[in-house]
Amino acid sequence: MRTTRPVALLVIVLATLSFGIAGCSGSQGGDSSTKGMSAPAPEGSAGLAQDKQTPADGSQPTTQRKEIVTGSVYLTTKDPIDASHRATTRVQTLGGRVDQRTAYPQTADSRARSQLVVRVPADKTDQFIDELSDYGTVTNISVSRNDVTMQHQDLSARIKALQTSVDRLQTLLANATATSDLIEIETALSQRQADLDSLNAQLRGLNDQIDLSTLTLDFSTVDQGPPSEPDSFWGGLVAGWHELTTAAHKLWVTLGRVTPFAAVFAVIGLGIWGIVRKVNARNKKRVPVPAPRPSETNANNGPDQAQ
Repeated sequence: MRTTRPVALLVIVLATLSFGIAGCSGSQGGDSSTKGMSAPAPEGSAGLAQDKQTPADGSQPTTQRKEIVTGSVYLTTKDPIDASHRATTRVQTLGGRVDQRTAYPQTADSRARSQLVVRVPADKTDQFIDELSDYGTVTNISVSRNDVTMQHQDLSARIKALQTSVDRLQTLLANATATSDLIEIETALSQRQADLDSLNAQLRGLNDQIDLSTLTLDFSTVDQGPPSEPDSFWGGLVAGWHELTTAAHKLWVTLGRVTPFAAVFAVIGLGIWGIVRKVNARNKKRVPVPAPRPSETNANNGPDQAQ
């Protein structure tokens, strides 16, 4: 009996310790699992999840394409200035505007010509180009489309993030009580607000280019479209000769313009040179001849006196 009692007590102690260890580990596992279930998702994860969601039909979400449309149109007409007036009225009717207008009336040496730089609503650009045949004969059309979708999205995202930061700083500024905190918050708020204003200005400019396409209209009485590049040796030789004669003509004209100025400067230079020459000659006459020093006189007369 004395031998079995210590053994029984040892068994009871070991069993108690094993149950305690099991209970502790179980409680720790339960706490960790509970924390994992109740921990809130990181900020912005909901937005990411929404962005990654696809429509109910399974198709991929589409992004509206942003494009900047630019182009040039050359037209021939009997009265280029009148045609440009009518084109200006049509642009304003479509809700656009004229950014630049240049008119060259007919003279004895040149033909009449007019040029417009117009801004037309992007969704009406093709319609306006098709209507240009009412103002003359279209000889050349060049239209390009630049995709700026990513640039627009980047600016919009940066503006949204900065606006959120500005709102938070304004809230902190309203609740701040210490002077040091006020100064620090105001400095950060001023910098963020300046950055936000700059981005908003960039976005407004980009939206203006997207909403209104830019077209250059050239009206003339003869075809003055963009020059075509030569595609043969003879064509290159002719083009080079024309460029040489044009450069020589411009050089000759420039020389004629410079000649009067050169003549005036030459006359002025000769007059100044003559005056300087007379002054130098007059100064040479006035300079006295230095008298010989006494030592030099004695040295010269010494041998004669000795003789």
